[in-house]
Amino acid sequence: MTQDGEKLSARLVTSPPPTGTGKLAGRCIDEGCDLSGSLDGGFTLKFRGVLNTRDFRGTDIAIPRKRQTQYGRFDFSSAAPSAVAASK
Repeated sequence: MTQDGEKLSARLVTSPPPTGTGKLAGRCIDEGCDLSGSLDGGFTLKFRGVLNTRDFRGTDIAIPRKRQTQYGRFDFSSAAPSAVAASK
C-alpha cells in the first residue's frame, strides 16, 4: 500500500476463500481511511479503518457477484517503509 497525500493505492492478492487479485484505491483524511476495488476473482472489497505508521486496521466488506456479502475485520501490518502487508 502506498500513500500520496490523501490518496491511497494498493495491489491485493488473496488466498482462498475467496481468491482474487486486483488494484485498490482510496483516500485518507487524518488517520481515517477508505480503500476499495474489484478483484479478478469476481468480488469487490471495501476496507475502512485507521492508518498509522505501523498498521492499517478496521472493518472490511467482501461483495461477491453471486453470493452473500461478507463482513469482517482486518489488520494489515507494515512490512517496509511506505508498504503494508496483509496479516489477516
